[in-house]
Amino acid sequence: MALLLVFYGCATPNLPPIEGAAAPARFTHPAPSAAAAPVAAATPADGAWWRLYADPALDAAVQRAMAASPQLQQALTRLEQSRALARAAGAAQRPQLGLNAGVSRQGGPLINAAGADGTLLRAGLAAELEMDVGGRLSMAARAAQLDAEQREALWRAARLQLQADVAATWQALRSLDAQRATLRRSAAAQHETARLIERRERAGLASPADSGAARAEAVALDAQALALDRERAAQHIALAHLLGAHHVDVASTLAPDPLAAPAADATRAPAALPDPPVVPPGIPSAVLSRRPDVAAAERAMQAARQRVGVAGAAALPGITLTASGGVASADLGELLRSSARSWGLGALLSLPLFDGGRRDAETDAARAAHDAAVAAWRGQMLTALREVEEQLSALRHLAAEAAARRTALDESTRVLALTRSRLERGLVGTLEVFDAERRALRDALAAAQVQGARHAATVALVRALGGGWGDATATAGAAALADLVASSPAAARPLTMETR
Repeated sequence: MALLLVFYGCATPNLPPIEGAAAPARFTHPAPSAAAAPVAAATPADGAWWRLYADPALDAAVQRAMAASPQLQQALTRLEQSRALARAAGAAQRPQLGLNAGVSRQGGPLINAAGADGTLLRAGLAAELEMDVGGRLSMAARAAQLDAEQREALWRAARLQLQADVAATWQALRSLDAQRATLRRSAAAQHETARLIERRERAGLASPADSGAARAEAVALDAQALALDRERAAQHIALAHLLGAHHVDVASTLAPDPLAAPAADATRAPAALPDPPVVPPGIPSAVLSRRPDVAAAERAMQAARQRVGVAGAAALPGITLTASGGVASADLGELLRSSARSWGLGALLSLPLFDGGRRDAETDAARAAHDAAVAAWRGQMLTALREVEEQLSALRHLAAEAAARRTALDESTRVLALTRSRLERGLVGTLEVFDAERRALRDALAAAQVQGARHAATVALVRALGGGWGDATATAGAAALADLVASSPAAARPLTMETR
């Protein structure tokens, strides 16, 4: 026993080393410098990054989506299950205590010769403790805890994805509203141009072909506006789905159509889509470590590493200590007397000798699972780097494109006003007016589309960075999870969340 205890104390798990994924200190495509860009917006301390848009309706939409999402509820219940399994794995390290009682009746020549013929009643307590030889039990408990932390990270990843989907759909609706308003204004102006050409035709100053072309151009713009109406309806249905609603009326309450007005007000423009929040320059690549999907992959890798140690410790001896105490008597009336007391102590040693290579195969399988988890973690880091680089690059190019589009729109709008004025004085023909109107409409739609693309890239960048560029996102995520668990009807007991 002394030799076994010495062996137990010297046994250490043989865990494989982890090679980290190489990451640059800074991203290749940084945000615009502070001298060339407005002051960067700070991520809210509570992690509600969508509030950077200062839109109360968007805030209400995100809150409703998080409260009603079935996907988030599923992720929460899986988290509760994994934390329960972690508690069960940790319980294996503690002494097990049980109450036992029984009655038996025995007989026969052999029993009679021993003088134990008859009925025997027993009652007592039994305790059992398995020694953690080689750290097998502690590594199994740690692996289960890491599984629970992985589930927590996956819950935060699902939560962040839902927030990003709602924000992206919301900004897509606003971009489509701006484009629809632009098309309706252009269609109204084109109808007015058609009426002007019709008057010139009646006065003999224009041909029927010019009048027909003007009407055709106006109807074509109406059809293009209807196509955008169809696209907005699809985005509206997508928003209702994200809000957990069965009907689009719920989405209509939070995101009403600004152009759903009487015909006299149909050309009224909605609020212009503002510039997206400015990203601060010099974001370090270290922020990727807080991305929920990266954290989940890292926890899975650490859990696989612990299970390699568990598989290796299976070849070590197993020691189980037992203790029992109680009473035993052939007569129920004598069961509680001191003379009926009994006790026992025991130690069980088990040492595997030959199993046909099963333990070696299980160890190899655990190491292979660990290698796969390491590869998945490194792949997730590379994916995160690529996503951030793509959105930073897109934001830089879109900012330059937006400035160019605004300049082109200003010029084409000025040319259109001059061309219409010259048409009224009979100095130009209808073709020049049509060309000016097409250029102005093209530039206006392009400017609105670029602005919408900037918002989409900003939302994608926030998601790629794990929910913002501050330090409060992970803490806010853990606090939100604790609040959700406390209010969840599926939670059997409060859970203590850990942020690592």
